[in-house]
Amino acid sequence: MKVLRFVPFFISLFFVSEGKQVTKTKTNDDVYQNNYFGGAASSKQFSGALKTIEEKLNVIMEKLGASLNKTGSSMKGVPKNCAEVLRRGGKKSGVYTVDPGDGKGPFKYAEYDYFAVSSERNKYKLSLGTYSGTAGDSLSYHRGMAFTTKDRDNDADSGNCAVTYNGAWWYKHCHWSNLNGLYLHGKLRHDGVTWYHWKGYHYSAKRAEMKIRPV
Repeated sequence: MKVLRFVPFFISLFFVSEGKQVTKTKTNDDVYQNNYFGGAASSKQFSGALKTIEEKLNVIMEKLGASLNKTGSSMKGVPKNCAEVLRRGGKKSGVYTVDPGDGKGPFKYAEYDYFAVSSERNKYKLSLGTYSGTAGDSLSYHRGMAFTTKDRDNDADSGNCAVTYNGAWWYKHCHWSNLNGLYLHGKLRHDGVTWYHWKGYHYSAKRAEMKIRPV
């Protein structure tokens, strides 16, 4: 099953400062729209209430209509997940966004002019375009990597990066970004929700959100 393979998508990461008002509405198909970013449908969102990678992974997949097992680390259901991205976000092109934020500081963002994920057979390898923005480029390091979870070690490291850093991501040796890491809330370990060029490895974002919208 080929899904999201070489589909023209943009990817953006937004760091929302404290007091930034982002209006949200809910569509008929239960996909959240973020009016501040031009109606981007939310495909991943978590807050302080979600404290483990298992809980967060379930939220990611549930937003896209897929279902993970109780450990939150299985690849089962991901093809359905990707199909939902295309169905809800637009079949030709769109915007894929991630919103991490610490509740303070200036508004920053990172944007990539192309984003795609390959088929299940090809282990959901990441294709990524050129970076622009103010948050720093912490995703290009992961370009060309397959998606790694606790039960699918597809990274280039000697160990399993998903196990080492308590996440699920396009790990390499291992990461510059780890947006599915543990919710650690502030200056803590490097297995948190990290974006290296934002605040380094030892700061965990308090909020993260991914969106997709047609353009």
